[in-house]
Amino acid sequence: MARILIDFDGTCVEHRYPKVGGDIGAVPVLRALVDAGNQLILYTMRDSENGTLDQAIRWFCDNGIKLSGTQQMFGNESWTNSKKIHADYCIDDRNIGTPMRVDSGGQLCVDWNKMAALLAHEGLINHVDYEERI
Repeated sequence: MARILIDFDGTCVEHRYPKVGGDIGAVPVLRALVDAGNQLILYTMRDSENGTLDQAIRWFCDNGIKLSGTQQMFGNESWTNSKKIHADYCIDDRNIGTPMRVDSGGQLCVDWNKMAALLAHEGLINHVDYEERI
């Protein structure tokens, strides 16, 4: 089991902030991660005060993807006062090395077909053939 930080815009959906962007193929991979016992922690610039964070959380709920935390992870208090979230991995469209593709609006987003292969290589999910999404 791993703790995985997950960004939202450009990572789970197309960049359309403040709206929720379209599908980029994240749902089956994120479900596979949770089904394999991994914990997903939403870590995004979306804000609870303007309602955009609630939109992202709703997207996860609507797609049947369980989050183990949002913007923070509980349970670290016994060993640190740091605001940084303790995680094993981070999936973010801004990470160097994250496989990318261009979405329907011409923006870069995570290539979930390639990401699934990387996650399978790390033993976080079983290898599954995902439909190429263009």
